[in-house]
Amino acid sequence: MIGKKIYTAIVYFNPELKQLSKQEFNELKDNPPIKFSTREHQQGLAYLSGTIKLDDIKNPNLIRVLANEGTKQLFIGESSQDPNITKEQIEQVKQVMTQNNGAYEDYRKANISDYQSVNYRETTPAEYLNSVFSSVIIKLLYVMKHVERKA
Repeated sequence: MIGKKIYTAIVYFNPELKQLSKQEFNELKDNPPIKFSTREHQQGLAYLSGTIKLDDIKNPNLIRVLANEGTKQLFIGESSQDPNITKEQIEQVKQVMTQNNGAYEDYRKANISDYQSVNYRETTPAEYLNSVFSSVIIKLLYVMKHVERKA
């Protein structure tokens, strides 16, 4: 499960797979960048609420984020911190997504014998990164990096 969370963080914050220094990584973890503009937040929320199609969005990074359930949650968390986005917009999207997820869950349960639900919780980018990249994980990543260099 932690691997999926790390993958989600990378897809959202570092899709170009740029190698980060420890300082850059800590800055990312402690102060995640805003990845999208207010206009892109509005477009993404409009897509998630069903008022526009994915084809109407031109930013390939936004399209990539909207195609993944985990990164959708990070996007909603980032959008909710945008002062130009109302709480009503966020609540509308959450309501639509809850309805859609319920329909998908019912379909999966009916058609996949060993299906287990994956529930995504609301989060902000900072909360997500802090939970995923705890100090234990960070130490493990850096130990592995040093072992690879010696090999």
